[in-house]
Amino acid sequence: MEDLEPGGLLQDQDHQPVEVLYRFYKKLPEFEGVCLPQFQKQLKLHRNQALDSRALSKRDAEFLQHDRALHPRKKHNHWGEPVWDVHKAKKLLRKDIERDRHLTMTPSELRQKRSEYREFSMTKFREHIYQEVRGQNFLYFLELKRAKQRPSAPRTKVDLTVDVLIQEMNIDG
Repeated sequence: MEDLEPGGLLQDQDHQPVEVLYRFYKKLPEFEGVCLPQFQKQLKLHRNQALDSRALSKRDAEFLQHDRALHPRKKHNHWGEPVWDVHKAKKLLRKDIERDRHLTMTPSELRQKRSEYREFSMTKFREHIYQEVRGQNFLYFLELKRAKQRPSAPRTKVDLTVDVLIQEMNIDG
């Protein structure tokens, strides 16, 4: 299912014959013992499910856009303080933390580096630093967890393309 989602291995691969995809997937341990008819049936079901999911996502995005047009996010809360989620300081801090600047500077030194950061109190800014670090650590943890759940060799679009080309050469040759 993950491979059928946006950015997945099978995105925009509906033109590939089921047999070609089956030969690619049957090399993976997760597909050991799966026969072609079963693969074909499940692929069809999963493609329909992914199509429905994309349609719902598109509809929800349109509804959200409509609601945001009617009720735009406020830039300041009821105390007159800037709202972090819509402030450009959020993206700047994310980049600074990705560059590990929070490890070489104290929160007050980091806050002094950018005028966008100084719009927030020192206490609030420090909390946002810690929140962003926790968020990035959590995303790293999820990445590791996914890697453990998928013990087979890494699969990429390049792997699939090469495999398809090799299969075509063997069929034509």
